[in-house]
Amino acid sequence: MISQSEFVRYLCGTCSAHIVFQNELIRHLFGICVRLVWNLKDEKGVRTNAKRL
Repeated sequence: MISQSEFVRYLCGTCSAHIVFQNELIRHLFGICVRLVWNLKDEKGVRTNAKRL
């Protein structure tokens, strides 16, 4: 059986690893959204410029 301090250390380690993973996931998803919006904006700009010509 594990002691209480070992259990707390295990829990804190697991939680901090989860938080790091969650932060990385959020940053990754945010990056994808920014790229999608940027690409849509670029496509719209290309179409607008083509209409002007």
